[in-house]
Amino acid sequence: MGRRLALGLCALSAALGCAACGSSSSSSSSSSSATSPQSSITAPTDAEQHARVELAECMRAHGVNVPDSVADGTAGALAVVRQLVSEYSRAQIQRAAANCHSDLIQAFPQLNLSPSQIAQRQQEALRYVQCLRAHGLSNIPDPVASGLKVGIVKALSNVDTSSPAFQKANTACASVRPARLAPG
Repeated sequence: MGRRLALGLCALSAALGCAACGSSSSSSSSSSSATSPQSSITAPTDAEQHARVELAECMRAHGVNVPDSVADGTAGALAVVRQLVSEYSRAQIQRAAANCHSDLIQAFPQLNLSPSQIAQRQQEALRYVQCLRAHGLSNIPDPVASGLKVGIVKALSNVDTSSPAFQKANTACASVRPARLAPG
């Protein structure tokens, strides 16, 4: 449980602030097929957003004053989370996160993935990037896994996802695009 708790702290400090650890499913809001993978991967579902508010309430009940506003994943929320991390000791945050474990898993379902599920996501991300390269986007590096992240956001960070070239390749690679990157 220690490793999952440490990963949970990553999710709490990073994903509550900016949803950087990503969502395992796409947002419930409607979007076109031209939506960039980065915008889809960072948007929490309504259920995840609600669970993040519940997590903030639980953290407060256990001594870490996390405002509900960090659950929305805005850039401003990251500053709030960074401030919280500097105000509380790691032990305080770990204790609160341990007491809020079930809320943490509901807020960030990716924390409950098995090593084989993480490896599968990495392979899906790699197939997608290889397909994008095969369709003319040669400057995309292989996604590099780190903990629970498969690295797709970093791999696409230097790509103009609104460009016609990306939109064409993204459409051509729809059959291998990981479900959590799918628009809509």
